[in-house]
Amino acid sequence: MTQNFERPRSDWQFFIATLSSLPIWFFTSDPLWAVIILTTVDVLGFGPTERKAYHAPHTESLTFFSLFAVRNLIVIAALESLSVTTVLFPLVIAVAYTLLIMMINILLINKRRTRQMKERPIDNLLLRVFVDNTINNFFNFEVIDKPFIYNLKSIT
Repeated sequence: MTQNFERPRSDWQFFIATLSSLPIWFFTSDPLWAVIILTTVDVLGFGPTERKAYHAPHTESLTFFSLFAVRNLIVIAALESLSVTTVLFPLVIAVAYTLLIMMINILLINKRRTRQMKERPIDNLLLRVFVDNTINNFFNFEVIDKPFIYNLKSIT
């Protein structure tokens, strides 16, 4: 089941900003400025992707994002000469995709944990008791009247 996402106005703004890099490159005769503008616009263009991934992480393809991140690292490895102009874009995009992958994974894990907590509350209670006892034994804590309030026993 796919969801239809309308193209917001910001997508057109990113497109126009991307096109603006060409005249700047032409007038400055410096490709670094074009790369900086394109990199900035591309990273800002991740906004709609991040928004969609945040609201519907299960609809995103982690395989695609992973391949794209690895692809950009391979691009850097394949460069004959390394300079800011040649490395900036693929490096920033690889980092951006890696951060996006991490965000999606965290959202999916949290969603899965929340669902499990709702489905099996007794397991979570047992886990909490186990963790509390482990903390008490490991750190030599003493439980006071109220649960989850600890005092450190004197070591002497």
